[in-house]
Amino acid sequence: MIDILWLEDQSNKLEQFIDLAYEDGINLFVFETAIMAEREINLHPERYDAAILDARGFMSSTSEQANTKGMHKIKDLLLSKQIPFAIFSGEAGIVSNEEFINSLSGISVFKKGSEEENLLEHIKDLVKDSPNIKIKNDYKDAFKVFSNNKLINLIDDDDKLINGQQELIKMIRNKDDFKIVAGCIRSLFEGFIFDVFKKYGIIDEDEEVFNKQAISLDNREHNYVGREYMGRIMVMTALNSQPLNHDVSRTSIGQYLNNAGNKYFIPLLVDSMLAIMAWLPEFLRKN
Repeated sequence: MIDILWLEDQSNKLEQFIDLAYEDGINLFVFETAIMAEREINLHPERYDAAILDARGFMSSTSEQANTKGMHKIKDLLLSKQIPFAIFSGEAGIVSNEEFINSLSGISVFKKGSEEENLLEHIKDLVKDSPNIKIKNDYKDAFKVFSNNKLINLIDDDDKLINGQQELIKMIRNKDDFKIVAGCIRSLFEGFIFDVFKKYGIIDEDEEVFNKQAISLDNREHNYVGREYMGRIMVMTALNSQPLNHDVSRTSIGQYLNNAGNKYFIPLLVDSMLAIMAWLPEFLRKN
């Protein structure tokens, strides 16, 4: 899926476009004001493949007088972050305004109500070389699980799966930074992987301690298909990354990485996590 930040204050009136985008493999994440969008982009620039901006909207509150200032603010931020985008407006006066078009420095403008399909095709063309899309294509086996119908029904929480994709992308993009890698691995386990195994009764439903949940994955009392080889890998990956989420100077593994280092250790965790993600559809199919 392509993940798009959408600056739009009336998305509730554009449900047909939202459905069309989803059918085209595009997730739209709506932000009603420029300030909300700005905060999100600064916090999570890696989360979005591209953006769609309403030409006229609100800076900080939907009670303001609508204008184009918010759009220009986000336009400049997206340009600085090298995130591609397009303008999507329902106002004929704006879409055909030569002065407005010139102020966009070549950014494409599409009209609501008649150019939805053209916009979506343009977005797909914009992102074909984006880092996130390249990662999803290069590691497609690890991302397949997020479109697995059984997983979607088990978790029944779109946000958890969307966040899981973003954590996996973040881990791959920062695979040489052991703090980021460790944080992403923890987020993947806590975000949805532990939940899957709780649904199968492999982890106790009420267990919340990270290490105890991880150890349960290789419990011989629950001899699920794949436990004898993947259970150990999951325990190793979870338990070796967990200490790196805390003060690394106070953990033996952290001291080792900070002082002696090992150029193979963090890639091992990354590859193990990728192997787990690629194996999960098989677990869901056979158990």
